Amino acid sequence: ETADPDHLPSRPLAGQIAGIVVWLNEPLKTAPRQALIAWLEKQYEAGIPIALLGETDFLLDTPLAGHLGLLRRESSPSTAPVRIETATSLVGFERQPKPHPREFQAIEIDRGEPQLVLGQGSRRQVAIAVMPWGGFAVDPYVIVTLPGEGDLRWVLDPFAFFKAALRLPDMPVPDVTTETGRRMLMVHMDGDGFPSRAEMKGAPYAGAVIRDRIVRRFRIPMTLSIIEGELSPTGLYPQDSPALEAIARDIFAAPHVEIASHSHSHPFVWRKATTAQKSGFGGYTLNIPGYQFDARREIEGSIRYIESRLAPPGKRVAMFLWTGDCIPGSDVLAITRELGVLNMNGGDTTATLSQPTLTRVEGLGIARGEDFQVFAPNQNENVYTNNWTGPYSGYRRVIETFQFTEMPRRLKPIDIYFHTYIATKPEGLKSLEEVFSWALQQETTPVFAS
Repeated sequence: ETADPDHLPSRPLAGQIAGIVVWLNEPLKTAPRQALIAWLEKQYEAGIPIALLGETDFLLDTPLAGHLGLLRRESSPSTAPVRIETATSLVGFERQPKPHPREFQAIEIDRGEPQLVLGQGSRRQVAIAVMPWGGFAVDPYVIVTLPGEGDLRWVLDPFAFFKAALRLPDMPVPDVTTETGRRMLMVHMDGDGFPSRAEMKGAPYAGAVIRDRIVRRFRIPMTLSIIEGELSPTGLYPQDSPALEAIARDIFAAPHVEIASHSHSHPFVWRKATTAQKSGFGGYTLNIPGYQFDARREIEGSIRYIESRLAPPGKRVAMFLWTGDCIPGSDVLAITRELGVLNMNGGDTTATLSQPTLTRVEGLGIARGEDFQVFAPNQNENVYTNNWTGPYSGYRRVIETFQFTEMPRRLKPIDIYFHTYIATKPEGLKSLEEVFSWALQQETTPVFAS
């Protein structure tokens, strides 16, 4: 559950949550600052563990700071060098701390366990600590930006810190990465480019290549989708529709294929498309003749199209795979729940050997209103091929992502996630086959994405 300082939960939280993480990246304005302080005071009194990250100035010099045991010493700015006096194993996870005089604050604690202590002359700063009420870590000792690259690295060990600060016990928990003791293996395809012609003998449709080289060869659970506007008789390619629909029927008839929709017109920016729907301005979807964006048409309409024209009798669409920026509004996300289909896509898990960092591993998803958008476990070939500009063999690097998210701790299942158009390039198709071959050599439990 997430919240912002303007919309904090008013219900009692004790006994309902493991703890509270406050992570601010910039100072708050007066009203939300006061609201957050009052709310945290209430949660502190209720005994809920609290972890403070990043910007903590908002509560210094307040009664709450006194209750928490945070003491700010009055001092003048100094350019004297800053030294590290204490650094425990919670510090230096992906990057060692590099203190600088301009970031030094003379903050001390009157209880708890310091994890990172800095010194400047006779002054001290406790930058990271585990406290009886939780813990805190101040900027820039949580995550840092690498010079010249703009990439991020963890200074703080998030696993060890949150376990200590939130007093999390060792206990069995639901695990979305593992089934029957083995790492889960998923396959899901966004239907983009189904009508595109492959650069091989006969110039077959990309969808046909996926059917012949992937679906018929690798008989493991797959969740595959199409874009209605690319296949239907009223879509972009009416002259190709009979052949394209026949290919889709072949694919969806396979018992190891779970059916998904990838929308009617592939919205590129969901919220702008929704706004444009109200204003009458288009341009945020595929340019389907005579079509004006409608969120329900995108989801329910495309599902009904698939079930009536492409799916075998009795086989239903199980999932809706988000398109474009994958940021639907809560009202749009609610449509999937109403229809009884699961949703997935979004997120940005792209850690590789050249970017070996947890900052490139996304969470499970994000709450939007009363619903939850499930992120894809990792990204597709578009990311590994520089937005499909090459190298077209780049998708094989997803294996590095699979390895990074398995050791030293399992963070994600294996998800062979790709667009149909990967089959248009021989190098792309070969890389996809290599990824399948690698995945099938691992000890996994193959599952549908649903």
